[in-house]
Amino acid sequence: MQTAIITSDLHLGFDPVASIQFQKHKMLEHDPAVIIIAGDIGESVKNFRDCLSLFSDVKCPVGVIIGNHDLYAYDKRYPSEELWTKVLPRIVRKLGLVWMEEENIIINGTAFVGTVGWYDYSSKTLKVSDRFYEEEKGAFVSDGSYIDWLRTDKDFAAELLAGLVKRLENAQNDPAVRRIIVVTHVPLFKEQMVRHGSDNPYADAYFGNFTMGKEVLKFSKVTDVISGHTHRKIDEMVGNIKVQVV
Repeated sequence: MQTAIITSDLHLGFDPVASIQFQKHKMLEHDPAVIIIAGDIGESVKNFRDCLSLFSDVKCPVGVIIGNHDLYAYDKRYPSEELWTKVLPRIVRKLGLVWMEEENIIINGTAFVGTVGWYDYSSKTLKVSDRFYEEEKGAFVSDGSYIDWLRTDKDFAAELLAGLVKRLENAQNDPAVRRIIVVTHVPLFKEQMVRHGSDNPYADAYFGNFTMGKEVLKFSKVTDVISGHTHRKIDEMVGNIKVQVV
């Protein structure tokens, strides 16, 4: 197939528009068949819309997966629950892009199946209870301060997993699909995780979903898993599956 370009963590609001415009220009030099943006798109609803608007004139399909920052309720007009269920998907669809929590992209026999993923504490490296990670999240990651819904992390991760499995089954059972590339915001395998000595080990629990990774491995057509979130580039193998962080 033609080039598929997958990027993540554009963070408009932290990074300037000019930087993202430059990245878009470099992407289009490759004449991509598909572009997927794998979360942490903007630091406000306006940033989210403005960032994706830069891709609304692209001729190929553009898939969108949100990240944890996209759910931050900085603006009290938009609580996290409303961002997730209404505001963000509406922006994506209005711009003519693909909301990948509900729709696969299939190009020349390759299915791109995506989700934010979320963390369920299965990536924790310290033997501390899940309840501790739920209650003390604000001490280790900013999600605990800026996501204002009543969902638990484990419940949200389970909901996302159910949707992902359904979309994977659709792709696996489609005779026209020869290959599946899974794209997530949150990494799914320990091989995608990089730790530095200065990292707080408690934070490991919020940077992966290994439960989801085990489910993905059950689908024989999956050849690649590409994630974002950690900002630490990875290129490894898990069995016959190539796993990356971009």
